[in-house]
Amino acid sequence: MALVAVIAVITALLLMAIALLVRTQRGSVRIDRRVTCDLADHEAESLFNLVGLFLVRGTAESEARAAERGDPGPHTSPGFDGPVEFEVPLALVETLGANSSRGRIRDVRIEAEQGKINLHSASPALVAGLDVAGVLKKPLRRDNTDLTLVETSDFPGDGGLVRVGSELVRYTSRQGNVLTGLRRGVRGGTPWHSPPRIWRRGTLVCPAAAWEVATWFLRARPGEIERYPTPECARQIAGLGTTALDRDGFERIAGFLTCWSGGVVGSEWCNAQRLLCSLDRGLATEENPPALRLSNPRYFGSGTIVRITGGRHVEYGMVESNDGVTVQLVNGLRHDYEAGKATVDALARHPVNVNTAPEEVLVACLSNLCLRADPGDVVTEKEARDLAARIREKPIERLFQFEELLARACEEGIISAADHRAIYLNALNPCDRHLAVSTAPLGFRSFDTVTVHVTAALCSKSGEELARQTFSRVVSVQPGRTAEWSLDRQTEFEEH
Repeated sequence: MALVAVIAVITALLLMAIALLVRTQRGSVRIDRRVTCDLADHEAESLFNLVGLFLVRGTAESEARAAERGDPGPHTSPGFDGPVEFEVPLALVETLGANSSRGRIRDVRIEAEQGKINLHSASPALVAGLDVAGVLKKPLRRDNTDLTLVETSDFPGDGGLVRVGSELVRYTSRQGNVLTGLRRGVRGGTPWHSPPRIWRRGTLVCPAAAWEVATWFLRARPGEIERYPTPECARQIAGLGTTALDRDGFERIAGFLTCWSGGVVGSEWCNAQRLLCSLDRGLATEENPPALRLSNPRYFGSGTIVRITGGRHVEYGMVESNDGVTVQLVNGLRHDYEAGKATVDALARHPVNVNTAPEEVLVACLSNLCLRADPGDVVTEKEARDLAARIREKPIERLFQFEELLARACEEGIISAADHRAIYLNALNPCDRHLAVSTAPLGFRSFDTVTVHVTAALCSKSGEELARQTFSRVVSVQPGRTAEWSLDRQTEFEEH
């Protein structure tokens, strides 16, 4: 019996020891995993800080100083920014240690935000250009049940919801470049939606979702501007009650959208003009769109976002058309305005840097551009892709070089003379009334706002990944400056 008791006690002690050992080993594994994750975090942060120093060299001020000194390398062009300026050399990354599949692996990628489409000023044509858009080949009457586009389009063949001017239209099928089975004036008479109307040749036709994305920031809170916090918030258009942007549709365009690219004017609102006619909110509705007479209507073309300011009232709208005398808005008004006592100014659109823009963005900027005087001659998708390929061959430094590129394309028959003029006017100021369809101005600088994508991974000696840290951050890069600190007395020196 005594022997049995001793054996039982020894067995119990062994079980307790084994359990304690297992718990200790598990705790050790958890500690090792936590330490490894912390090391991966540290590696990623170190790489991000290193890239920050690299980016400072690319600011306009730093590049101007480097050019004065005669420094070699890509960071000596303060007037333009090309893609090579955002390529981080592997040698720089490996100053933190060599990459190895049996140790540390680091990767960094930089995207210039100026090469994307800014949601805070993008026209419907520009947003739609990332997916599908077209223009009317012939006028659309109030009783028409089909519409014809200039070229064969990629609109869904089984029907959908499109925007023709300010009118919401549902179609049942597509046959080539003809949308058939039209149901006109969907939601007509409600804010921002007109009843069936006559639309002239050259009017933009785009998916309803693209139009909602381009106008959401005006309509989310009537009478105020509601900024997009991030591009992902574009899916909030469902709250407007017209249509939704599904996940697949958003994923197709998400990588080309931004909220952070820079502008070229001191204030985003510009070209203030005096209102020459009185406006009555009771008469200015979606059924009877308000017509504005301005002191100089030149730069209030189709798709321009306007701000009307009179006394205590401020409201916003979008230009539907401009015949050189009157500027007609898409939406009705919420207040009355007296002639000579109100001003109207335009929202400056964010330029796209053609040197860093991907092909999809360049095609969106160029497609469907046309003149009011010749709306049948449209920049087709093929023409836009041919031009985009030429633009991407080498960085463009100045506007005259871009104009020369267009002139050569025109001489070679790639684009027509009307296309040449439409593209050039749009590059200068897309709010020009001579444009029937407009997108965004074109530029050649980055304005030093980028997204940095960083990845750091730790691997075991056998090549197994132990931990990984990945993040993306939007960075506005500021140039390095020389600071001076003056200490006039010995006591100040001793105190500091």
